[in-house]
Amino acid sequence: MNYSTIFNKMTKDAFDKFIEINSLKSLKGVNKDDYKEKFIKYFEENPHVEIDFQNFYKRLEEAGRKHFYLFKLDSEQIKYKNLIDSICNIPSENTRSFDPEQDNQKLYKRVEDNFISVKKIQIRKSYTFLGDEIKNDFLTKKYQISKVHYITFVNFDFKNKRIICGYDSCGDYSDKRKDDKELFEFLETVIGKQVKFESLLTSEHIDTLKYLPNCLAYSISNKANNFDFANFKKSKANFEDIKRDLVQQKYSLKQIKENNPDFDLQTNILYTAGLSKAIDDDFSLTNDNFEFYYFTDVTGKVFYFRMRFDVVESSIITFSESITKEELQDVFKQII
Repeated sequence: MNYSTIFNKMTKDAFDKFIEINSLKSLKGVNKDDYKEKFIKYFEENPHVEIDFQNFYKRLEEAGRKHFYLFKLDSEQIKYKNLIDSICNIPSENTRSFDPEQDNQKLYKRVEDNFISVKKIQIRKSYTFLGDEIKNDFLTKKYQISKVHYITFVNFDFKNKRIICGYDSCGDYSDKRKDDKELFEFLETVIGKQVKFESLLTSEHIDTLKYLPNCLAYSISNKANNFDFANFKKSKANFEDIKRDLVQQKYSLKQIKENNPDFDLQTNILYTAGLSKAIDDDFSLTNDNFEFYYFTDVTGKVFYFRMRFDVVESSIITFSESITKEELQDVFKQII
């Protein structure tokens, strides 16, 4: 099986995460080419590990380095039975070959009680910026072009009345407007009609997140009215050091904020002054953009990742390919 498009998409962190979860230190590599070579050889000698890898990748496929949109599910506009009828010809994900070449341009569905998921698999070009080059008085931007595994998906959660959809945000050179258009055309195809989507994310979700003990708030934007706008940031920490302290059990996940106050937004003097001013003068600050580092051990190992919430467009961006759907769900369950 040709894993090249999947391996092109993965980072060293994603390879290392699989190695750490499965205690396979012999697969550690020096660079991505080294990882690819070792993984392919190991799969040939250990088919059961290849199956473990496929299952691991599927957990990354729905979470890592994505641009998500979250909407309220209106059960009057989208009925469970009608949706089932609309996707009846889409094959089950259980029939998926996992061969990227064979799965290219195909749709798959997963149907559970009060939950429906549909994903489209493609092989697309990814452009990674390498730098500028000056030649003969011309400035040229150089990009490395790679073929990568690309996912577009939509989850209909009828129990919690929410729609979570999105697509991969691979590479440095991308056209968000084009990707958004493709996503919403995909949604219309799945639902079978045009639907007006209502935003799910609000400032209250940000307020909940920024106080979580295992969440280091890095950046936040807010406004008092249409004309007042402010953006506050904290310096980034050495998160590997924090992870190392957690692994060595120097303190727990619930003590991250109190042990790393210098890297949390709550210690930003201007930000806290703004909050105090709002309270004293009895007006509200609306948070509309929030970036943070989240620490979790839901996979049995301690990991961290960066996320950005945008309330205006009700979107979430995950920046690392190595986030699993369990870790992402650990964030979602805190707020929605």
